[in-house]
Amino acid sequence: MKDYSDIINVPRPVSAHPKMDVGNRAKQFMPMDALRGFSLAILTKQVERELVTRITLSDDAQEQLDRKLHMIRPGDAVTVTFFRLEKVIGDLKVGAYVKETGIMEEVDMEAGTLILSTVFIPISEIVEVESAAFMGEHFDPEVQSYAEPDQA
Repeated sequence: MKDYSDIINVPRPVSAHPKMDVGNRAKQFMPMDALRGFSLAILTKQVERELVTRITLSDDAQEQLDRKLHMIRPGDAVTVTFFRLEKVIGDLKVGAYVKETGIMEEVDMEAGTLILSTVFIPISEIVEVESAAFMGEHFDPEVQSYAEPDQA
């Protein structure tokens, strides 16, 4: 077995390259940002979007919403504002109100959803429906609520 006594007291070889300063050496070990600016863009987008709690519609507002849901027909262009749940923090449910525009395909009573060409929306989460079908129309006061189907 060799004891390395022949090289133990030899001075370290001098490099032909200049020494790198400590700041630049530290940069070698920093995490790499493969998509430069992406993490900043995500953070900015999250700050822009405020999370809120779900609002409860008054009885009159709920009744008007039900009337509007009964007036729209498949093929109508509609814009629906609804609550999209993002997080549950203990008993608190927070999310964002989203506007979705599309062509109404159907109202599925069994699933309790409004089906647009772009998205399925739970009827219980809808707060506003806008459509050209409402212009100059009279609401029928005798409609069954979509939010609370008759238990007959």
